[in-house]
Amino acid sequence: MTLDDIAAEWAKDSKIDKTELGVESIRIPELHSKYLKIFFDERRRLKGYQFQSRETYLKKYEYYNGKMSEEEMKELGWEPFMKRLMKGEVDYYLDADRDMIQEKAKIVNQEEKIDMVAEIIKNLNQRNFQIKNAIDYLKFTNGVQ
Repeated sequence: MTLDDIAAEWAKDSKIDKTELGVESIRIPELHSKYLKIFFDERRRLKGYQFQSRETYLKKYEYYNGKMSEEEMKELGWEPFMKRLMKGEVDYYLDADRDMIQEKAKIVNQEEKIDMVAEIIKNLNQRNFQIKNAIDYLKFTNGVQ
């Protein structure tokens, strides 16, 4: 799921039908289950991206340090790195490497999705109070004590 997909789902699910507050109250566990599943799926995907990033980091580290074999470079489709770097310079190349930047961007995007779903779950945990407040308000405006 993309961040936009999650936002669109929540835009539909976040609406509370004020004429059916009882039904909305019953729907809370269903919505909680839905977003909890999304949360765990997205968190599992994040772990996969993090593991993949560590693997890429090691390959790139070996590449920039000149420790990667020509066979491995051919297999990965990389050209031989012709510069000789000092130990301190390798980090600069790793930070600016396009593959590493793409992997970091995937991780950041994934973390944003997880944060969004966590906020949705927090909101769902408070939904009973929101519904109770709506019921109390309706009682008050209709003169019921």
